[in-house]
Amino acid sequence: MITNNNFTTECKGTTDNDGHDFVNSPNDIDCQASITSDETSVEHPNDSALVDSEQHSEKMTTNIVCANNRPINKHTNTAIKLCYMALFTATLSGGKFALSFIPNVEIVTLLIIVYASVFGIWYILPATIVFCLIEVLLYGFGYWFITYTLYWPLLGITASILLRNKKLWVAILLALLSTALFGLLSTLIDTSLAILSSGQLHAFVRVFVLTYIKGAWFYVVHIVSNCTLIAVLYVPLCRLLTRIRNEQLTLLR
Repeated sequence: MITNNNFTTECKGTTDNDGHDFVNSPNDIDCQASITSDETSVEHPNDSALVDSEQHSEKMTTNIVCANNRPINKHTNTAIKLCYMALFTATLSGGKFALSFIPNVEIVTLLIIVYASVFGIWYILPATIVFCLIEVLLYGFGYWFITYTLYWPLLGITASILLRNKKLWVAILLALLSTALFGLLSTLIDTSLAILSSGQLHAFVRVFVLTYIKGAWFYVVHIVSNCTLIAVLYVPLCRLLTRIRNEQLTLLR
């Protein structure tokens, strides 16, 4: 304990093998300082400079609590991740439903790319899987479920790898190629299942080409709408979510 000019500092510590008191590191203790008396006592000669610098604190009373900057514990971190995953899943399902009245216009691609860019793979991958399961519960099982299960998680993984630096042109290119792949993948799966059920394997190429041409207009609308949404909303959404994430981490610490 050091007492000088109304300033008293008390720190909880431990005692070594020789009986001398020593204070643990700041990460291990909480320090509490208070100005409580008019006495001045210095246990060590080197403390005289400290006494002189604190003359202005005479006859004042204050309490200073030094809180540790402890890292977020495991349980808190898990709870935060679960909340984010639930939020991402809800916005994916709600966003898709909100635009379902417009053929082949959706906001799911934009949201997955933004979430993957800001939060990474371990947040967006579970959200995309749960999103696919919710779609089955809402609309029933169909060939599209296979496409969804393959495409949306793959998009989240790819975006989290390629968009760590959040480059707009990379996001637009990813939206262009991934949306085009969605049309090819859905056509491939629909054609494959139809051919396997009919047993006419020799007609695979012809059926595939005809099916893709039939849906070409919808695929074009899908590609254009996704690229437009990414070009307009990707940067502001990334900035918004990054700020929210950083502010939350600051509050928790």
